[in-house]
Amino acid sequence: DIFQASFSRNRFSELLSYVRFDDMSTREERKQKEKFCAFREIFIAFALECRTHYYPCNHLTVDAALVAFRGKCPFWVYMKSKPARYGIKIWAICDVESSYAFNLQVYTGKEGFTEKNQGYRVVMDLTSPLGTEYGITMDNFFTSVPLAKANKG
Repeated sequence: DIFQASFSRNRFSELLSYVRFDDMSTREERKQKEKFCAFREIFIAFALECRTHYYPCNHLTVDAALVAFRGKCPFWVYMKSKPARYGIKIWAICDVESSYAFNLQVYTGKEGFTEKNQGYRVVMDLTSPLGTEYGITMDNFFTSVPLAKANKG
């Protein structure tokens, strides 16, 4: 109610059209190298704030979340098993007790090659800021022999 009282939908749309998260003058050059260039800096800053201002309990879980989206995006995915089906896939490690996201990573799709051991890489990337005193729960996509052999201590 407070947002509706602040300004109209048309005014919100107008203000939203002025919002930019990156430098438009270098976007085309960066877009050739990276699909996520328009939002990379703001997303990394957000993920850093999640890690900086929250101390998770000893039990965490790693999973993929699908943020519903059908707009123009070079890395949106289709996941038949999800309710939304179309959207942006985000890898997340979350606190089991509060469901707070401790670390996040956007899946930008294949970069011209098939990634082997993707589940291993994702878990290692997401858990890199953590110490060894955490229990991590994950589903069978992430589970692998190399991950079981990995020793962070």
